Amino acid sequence: MTHTVHVAVLGAGPGGYAAAFAAADLGMSVALVDEAPNPGGVCLYRGCIPSKALLHVARVLDEAQHAKAWGVDFGAPTIDLGRLREFKNSIVAKLTGGLGQLAKQRKVTYVQGRATIVDARTLGVATKEGDVRVEAEHIVLATGSRPTQVPSLSLASPRVMDSSGALELAAIPKTLLIVGGGYIGLELGTVYAALGAQVTVVEMTDGLLPGVDRDLVSLLARRIEKQFTGGVLLNTRVATMVEAKGGVRVTFEGADVKAAERVFEQVLVSIGRRPNSNIPGLERTKVVVGEKGFIETDGQRRTAEVKKCAKILGIETEVLDIHDGELIPDLETRRKITRLIREWKADVVMSHRPNDYHPDHRNVGVVVEDAAYMVTVPFFCPDTPHLTRNPVFLFYPDGFQKPNPFQADIVVSIDDVIDKKLDCVDALESQFYEGGANGSAANIPKDPAAQQARRRR
Repeated sequence: MTHTVHVAVLGAGPGGYAAAFAAADLGMSVALVDEAPNPGGVCLYRGCIPSKALLHVARVLDEAQHAKAWGVDFGAPTIDLGRLREFKNSIVAKLTGGLGQLAKQRKVTYVQGRATIVDARTLGVATKEGDVRVEAEHIVLATGSRPTQVPSLSLASPRVMDSSGALELAAIPKTLLIVGGGYIGLELGTVYAALGAQVTVVEMTDGLLPGVDRDLVSLLARRIEKQFTGGVLLNTRVATMVEAKGGVRVTFEGADVKAAERVFEQVLVSIGRRPNSNIPGLERTKVVVGEKGFIETDGQRRTAEVKKCAKILGIETEVLDIHDGELIPDLETRRKITRLIREWKADVVMSHRPNDYHPDHRNVGVVVEDAAYMVTVPFFCPDTPHLTRNPVFLFYPDGFQKPNPFQADIVVSIDDVIDKKLDCVDALESQFYEGGANGSAANIPKDPAAQQARRRR
């Protein structure tokens, strides 16, 4: 089976499915590829959402404990891990299933399977039903990240977990060591501490949550010191981990280490994440992967492959008019714009915003912070075989001097373009003047003033 689309998105996490939905909302045909049964990615399946569901349970337990001071005693809680897992999984299923429905509503083709890049415009996807081929004009790489692994901490033991394994809640250990004082480790440590584990966290820097505002961290640190009864070990690193009777024997190194060796029933290694840039077949493209595993892009997130074909054209012209909420460039300008799009093969066209633009003219396009609005190329010229691309038009009030998200690759003046009659000019005229698709160009007044009056009847 082969799917031919405008855009194929590889990876259905919050970055991937948001890109797919946005492209579909703009009228493009879209294929979304992921191994999971529904969109969601690591965030919804093995990250943010299950973590927040369990943190909610931890907060309820904490509030019940504090309620004793108010004269309300619920007694010692009883933890049913099976039902707790069902609660967490139900939240995940509901949200990912909802995203699956949103994809169907937007007519996004969802392909469940593992993808391989065949070339810069083609994906091969291995699915349960067989191999599927996805051909696209553009491919968006949104493959997310995975837990970082360090050889010295990679002990092949069921007692050593990463964040994904910790979220499974297979059991609640009596003692748990968290390696890494980042937000992922602290969130999961909070959950396990609330469920009854004696939690210890070790961080090689001099504070928890490196890189976060220290005033905020100081408040959290005081709370963590009370919750993590095993201790908070700063300026300390894990030297070795070996499996021992009843747990994992861990050796610590650091100036402030009091006990150089301790045994923990389980260990959670949470020292960061790294990009999933080892995509099969990526070497068949011009995409460049940096030393740290990140795919190198420009300011518009275009890779070296896309940069060669995605072109942004800037047009300097003020010959635009708005009437009854419709954007109407004059006929001569439309001819020149059409020629530029066809010959330059533009993906995005930028121009000035008309002086009499008013935010109430919402049906012209999508208003972006009242600074620009967008319309698609059929407003200027029907999609004919003569125009193989459908660029997006962006109009800015301050020309191209003010920085904006789209920087033109080339800026031309419409007055400098020599006008030539194009094959699709008749289609242009029948699109914008009376008579519709059957309108005759011969009946259209050639005088600009007469054209203006005819438009506004």
